[in-house]
Amino acid sequence: VDHTPPRRIEFVGDSNLAAFGVLGAPSTIGLRGLFGLGLSQQSIRHSWAHMLCRMCVAEPCVIGWSGVGVVQNAIGTGGKHRIAEIYERCLGNDGSRFDFATA
Repeated sequence: VDHTPPRRIEFVGDSNLAAFGVLGAPSTIGLRGLFGLGLSQQSIRHSWAHMLCRMCVAEPCVIGWSGVGVVQNAIGTGGKHRIAEIYERCLGNDGSRFDFATA
């Protein structure tokens, strides 16, 4: 039996899409609290993109990286590349390119 959803939705974004902080305690978070969050409070399965795909019976494909922005990167990340510049990479920290023609 094939359990693959009939649709696939691709999302491209930043830490909001990557669900950074989603497992953290509820708060009226300020900058001090934001900088206290870490990757241990991140869970893509709890992201709004995954929730939307569950409601639409679709498979999510998420290209999101906390700190790497669509328009600009987060303060203090030190990264110079935005999401559009790393979209075609096979691995985020790798310079290799994904071949969409053979996928």
